[in-house]
Amino acid sequence: MLRRLDDFLIDRVSQPAADWVHAVTGIDSIAQSRVMAGCCAAAWFANLIWTLEVQGWFNPFAALNILISLAGAFWETEHHSRIRRDALLGLRNYRRVWFYPGRIIMLSLLPISLVAWPLVAIVGTSTLHHYIEACDVQPPCAGRVREFFSKLRALPATVRVSA
Repeated sequence: MLRRLDDFLIDRVSQPAADWVHAVTGIDSIAQSRVMAGCCAAAWFANLIWTLEVQGWFNPFAALNILISLAGAFWETEHHSRIRRDALLGLRNYRRVWFYPGRIIMLSLLPISLVAWPLVAIVGTSTLHHYIEACDVQPPCAGRVREFFSKLRALPATVRVSA
């Protein structure tokens, strides 16, 4: 049952969303997951500030997770390189099967996190990060946004609006 739910969320939700973002921006799913890791670091930072300001204590767990999330956002790991290499060979993303228990745990924590509002952003961005990372990598493309700006740059600079 949980495996079917996980496959549904990857195939029918995460993969189409990652493909749409890829078509618009030209950013593949690995880079999208790294952006989500940065969003997760921002959510942990907000949690750290909240615990300092409201509760009055330093949360070392949040500080550690900020560092881990920032590492995932700024450095391409061997996992990312392997996913790209496997995609060139025509293989599917191995993290789809490899991180299945972690995704299920994150998915089950999502309704529980609604009780404590600071955890919603953390669990939500972490869950999105892992689901996007489980998507298959798309081939390189320019993306509609990049194409628009390249066409805009190609316009002659002598075109002026006369008043």
